[in-house]
Amino acid sequence: ACSVCSNPELRQVAISADGSRILAGDWCGRRHYYTRDAGTTTWTRATQTGFSRVYWVDMNADGTRAAVGVQESGVRLFALGATATQLWERPGTDGGQRTVHITPDARFISAASRGGGGGGGQSVVHDSAGTPGLRRASYAVNTGSGWKVRGGLVDHEAWFARVSDDGSRALLASYGGVLYFFTRR
Repeated sequence: ACSVCSNPELRQVAISADGSRILAGDWCGRRHYYTRDAGTTTWTRATQTGFSRVYWVDMNADGTRAAVGVQESGVRLFALGATATQLWERPGTDGGQRTVHITPDARFISAASRGGGGGGGQSVVHDSAGTPGLRRASYAVNTGSGWKVRGGLVDHEAWFARVSDDGSRALLASYGGVLYFFTRR
């Protein structure tokens, strides 16, 4: 329990394969990093503040990297060890980051935003250095009665994004059931 947290609602958690690291984000903009010494049941928690709402976290296969999606300040990549060290931060897209995904080897990170009236949800794929390799919107247009995706469907919000392990393909799934599939040319 977070005894000093005014709103400890956890939005997402990730755990390393060996069970020694846990990363969690909460609604009040805190990132919690828990570590456990091998062979013990003693946990240490380090809480970092200064985020807006932390919606989603994901950890790579060996638990050495983690991606964090933050509503107002984009996606961040952390190196995980005895402490969590921020490697980079990239600006958010319209409406704030909702989901993030990191490939097992931490070579690629995808993030999706919900859209917020500025033209639709968006998906971004970064490489491990933070360089964007894909940046696409869900192609929303303002019809006068609200934002709608191309083709007149009701929803333009992007909720989930995934990138293939080799970074050559990405998916952007919307709240309204529209699935976008991208391939690198």
